[in-house]
Amino acid sequence: MPTLEQIDHASQQNDHWLFLAALVVLGCVLVVVWRFMVADREKLGARLTEVTDRHIESCENLGKVVSANTAVLERVEKKL
Repeated sequence: MPTLEQIDHASQQNDHWLFLAALVVLGCVLVVVWRFMVADREKLGARLTEVTDRHIESCENLGKVVSANTAVLERVEKKL
């Protein structure tokens, strides 16, 4: 039959193991969340690069249109 000291020791051990198990579970959750955030950040970086490339292309096209319009307006001005 276990003595009171043994029961007290066992109950203290359970608390220690419960605390360690909680730390392990918390660590695993943090690792999963961290990996999810890193993967999401990489996707966001790829999308940002794509949007930036399209924006640069649009700006180049806008420059061509403005240049063409300027040339047409100069010809119209000369005719007037």
